[in-house]
Amino acid sequence: YFCKGCIGCSDCIGCVNLRNKKYHIFNRPYSKEEFERKLKEFNLSSHSGYEALKREARRFWLGYPQRFMEGLKNEKVSGAYIANSKNAEYGYFVISGEDLKYCQYVLYGNKNCFDYSIWGENSSLVYESVVVGQGVSNLKFSHECWPEVRDSEYSFFSQSSSHLFGCSGLKNKQYCILNKQYTKEEYQALIPKIKAHMDAMPYKDKQGRVYKYGEFLPIEFSPFPYNRTMAQDQFPLSGEKAAEQGFFWREPEERKHEPTKSHRDLPENIADVPDSMTEEYILCAAWDEDNQEAQLHQGLPHHAPGAGLLPPLRDPFASEVLEQPALGKIEGPSALELFQTRLRLRGRGVRAGDIPQRGRSFSRLGTLSERVSNRLRSRAGRDSLLRSLLQCRSCLNQKGGAPP
Repeated sequence: YFCKGCIGCSDCIGCVNLRNKKYHIFNRPYSKEEFERKLKEFNLSSHSGYEALKREARRFWLGYPQRFMEGLKNEKVSGAYIANSKNAEYGYFVISGEDLKYCQYVLYGNKNCFDYSIWGENSSLVYESVVVGQGVSNLKFSHECWPEVRDSEYSFFSQSSSHLFGCSGLKNKQYCILNKQYTKEEYQALIPKIKAHMDAMPYKDKQGRVYKYGEFLPIEFSPFPYNRTMAQDQFPLSGEKAAEQGFFWREPEERKHEPTKSHRDLPENIADVPDSMTEEYILCAAWDEDNQEAQLHQGLPHHAPGAGLLPPLRDPFASEVLEQPALGKIEGPSALELFQTRLRLRGRGVRAGDIPQRGRSFSRLGTLSERVSNRLRSRAGRDSLLRSLLQCRSCLNQKGGAPP
């Protein structure tokens, strides 16, 4: 319960930086009987007990050293959540990688990749691509290509192919341009001419950004509204700001779901919640406390009917400013800080030649399933999750699908 930086521990509450310990509360040892008695005293089945322990644990953590990064068995790496890797710079969630830079969510045996997001599995020489893997090699500016797609550029949704340029949806093909079949000799003669033409007559978007050969597709080509993706959850923007940066935006449909109960009316203890609660539309705490922030987080227009029924999805262990009288304000570590900077730079039209180190592909930072599974490991987490689910029962009806 509310432990941080602990390894090999069990039955611990509010502990930090412990190794192979059991029956500890705030780093102090207890007998099994004492531990179980204290656990009952915390009253974690109640909302107030859960919140009180969370606040106390986070204050306690501030008195102990914070690891500069989460990592294991690495050599010359930087970033966060990296393991068994070598020469991986500015990475996030990298496992078993070598000679990587600006890579995120790439796992299991990837080498010599740059600006690569999701997912890996023995891939190599990947550049500015997203959601590619399973043995792909020498792949540039591509999306959803797997498995064994090689020596290809600007290609999408293709499988087991090689030497593709500007292709989509191909399978077991070679030497194709815009899905048209060529001989090897024709392909090799045409590709340099196409690249030269892309440099001589580059695409210019509405923001004036120039896309020559060597850039991923313009963001204005994306079919996904910014506020319907994980980007809005991680880097919230208003509709006006998103439009200024050239992102596609779609206002949610107006649905007249009026709350039938406030979060303030919920029972204190989860055991007192009746089955009929599943029929209620509950006004969430985030909206009630700061509706402008809640609107911004979800990309909803101000005063949209039913907008307050969907609370922001936030990682309970994300970076935040904690208040403690003895220490003042302390800025918590942010694993996403690097990628927030990258996104802002891309939104302002910063190109490869403008900054010495940059990354420009987008990724779905943060995995909701991981957050949920972590919370389900403890009773307090399960109770908290159930309370959250009750508070946002109407999210599927309001959004017309799963939250972004």
